[in-house]
Amino acid sequence: MQLPPGTFRDRLPSELSGGQRQRVGVARAIAAEPHVVLMDEPFGALDLRTRDALSRDYRKLHHTLGLTTVMITHDVIEAVLLADRIAVLHDGRVAAFGTPHDLMSGNTSADVRALMDMPRRQAERLTALMRDGGA
Repeated sequence: MQLPPGTFRDRLPSELSGGQRQRVGVARAIAAEPHVVLMDEPFGALDLRTRDALSRDYRKLHHTLGLTTVMITHDVIEAVLLADRIAVLHDGRVAAFGTPHDLMSGNTSADVRALMDMPRRQAERLTALMRDGGA
């Protein structure tokens, strides 16, 4: 979890950053050797840089340990980048289920298409801003 014992062994929880606390929480959950890990908005309270690093680290750990992870998130980009399968809920019901590629390919309802197209629209806006110099 990128928390070297020599550096962090004697620190109190109040002396850890938010990202370090999240890493400790993930390590504690995994130490129990669960078959399934349930995560509810696990990276939501973190700054973007820490969120990105921790999500990449968790994805590697997920594969290395062969974990099954169920993650609840409102962040479509996070779901697309981390998930093998995505269930989209609408009004408390599963509106769509499939791989990120399948759901982003568009053979879904208009609501699900609009949701899954959001990362592409954001990427296009970012590309335009970079191309046009922020104008």
